[in-house]
Amino acid sequence: MFFMQKIIFSKTTLHKFLLLGEIGEYVIDKIYPSIRAIKRKKSLSIFGTVRYNKSITTVKIGNFPENNVDEVYTKFQIAKKISLNGNNPNLILNPNEYNYHNIHEGNDQISIKMILEFYLSKRTISNKYRLNFFNNIKKNSNNLFLQNLKDYKKNDVEIIIKHLLKNNKKATAKNFLNNLLTIFNFALKNLNSSKDSFIKNNIKWLHQLKKIVKYKNKSTFKDKRYKKVIKRVSILNIKQLMLLEKFIDEL
Repeated sequence: MFFMQKIIFSKTTLHKFLLLGEIGEYVIDKIYPSIRAIKRKKSLSIFGTVRYNKSITTVKIGNFPENNVDEVYTKFQIAKKISLNGNNPNLILNPNEYNYHNIHEGNDQISIKMILEFYLSKRTISNKYRLNFFNNIKKNSNNLFLQNLKDYKKNDVEIIIKHLLKNNKKATAKNFLNNLLTIFNFALKNLNSSKDSFIKNNIKWLHQLKKIVKYKNKSTFKDKRYKKVIKRVSILNIKQLMLLEKFIDEL
């Protein structure tokens, strides 16, 4: 087992990991602990973690054996310089793969923001829809937007939904849940997540919360008299309803 082992990256050690490691496992570089190599089917994907604007992002810095260790280190140093200037190196170095690894379930940092940006980078939609979609999720996620997805609890999103319903924002709550389900299902499909992954757990919780929204404000009359009145009113024709409305106004 190589999972999370620290090794000195070299042609020999990376070849050994490529041959003997299991798909999805990763090793950490002893020289630069911010660099990791993840085993794919026929290669190693190498990523480096850097800070920019008080945020942390993961940058793809090479594929082994296509790129040698020196090339990987050079690209990592470039990524660090870009981040020191307050820019996200992904947008410059890997615009076509932006945020893919950040939402891979082997990574420690996976948030709604990362999944949302990944989804929007892969979809061809109008700018207006893109903005509304982004704002709906970001605004209603509150503190959960940047929080680690695997740290969520079922009631974290439930609190948000109940607050929206309490403020008579049923449509907003419904759109929020549907949008979250859209991006989570997209991530699940494209990342081949395991059955017990926290992404699947969140999807299950979101479907449960949709039932709360669906049945919100449905009438529940315990008194049989109310049921009888509703039943009788429902069979009235338009003329009778107008007379009933006039009668109620005069009460």
